[in-house]
Amino acid sequence: IANNDSNENPYTYAIWGTGTASLKPDMMIRNAADSAFVGDGVYNADGTSQTKSQVVASDTKATYVLKLQNDGNVSDSFKVTGTAGGSGWTAKYYDAATSGTEITSSVTGTGWTPAALAPGAAKEFRLEVTPDGTVAAGAVKDVLVTATSSGDATKKDAVKASTALPKRQPDGLIRKSAETSYLGDNVYNTTGTDQRR
Repeated sequence: IANNDSNENPYTYAIWGTGTASLKPDMMIRNAADSAFVGDGVYNADGTSQTKSQVVASDTKATYVLKLQNDGNVSDSFKVTGTAGGSGWTAKYYDAATSGTEITSSVTGTGWTPAALAPGAAKEFRLEVTPDGTVAAGAVKDVLVTATSSGDATKKDAVKASTALPKRQPDGLIRKSAETSYLGDNVYNTTGTDQRR
């Protein structure tokens, strides 16, 4: 474009066009004692490859930190839903990685919607899972937490927290009084097979 007028420098342009919005929630999870999340860039509705596990004693809570990130290219808000407690298990949700306000009734009900997130922005929150004394040894509680785009309900991502009580397994060992080594370690039966002296 020929510039034959000093008023034309610089040029000002107005450009119009169309584009496609990408709506993509990305959930991540870590144990509270960990520093790194799993699930970044992994998208599914069942928590595959974005699951963390803990083993705790009765009346002891397992704490998980959850992270919701907007991997889309436009600002979006997301509804978070999660598994409730029951059968001796308590699941509590909070709106921050530490401290914060309890949001359990919203998450396990119609859903909790935090403030909208710009592209690339993220929100951390927390899940605490506790078994009481009625839960059997070896029992496992899986909690699935799902984020769904408010702009497109088909766009969702989920993480899973798997909490277990330790198994109780008696292990009888035997040795002769003159021996120093026991026989039968990690051998389990009710007949004494391979653990006799």
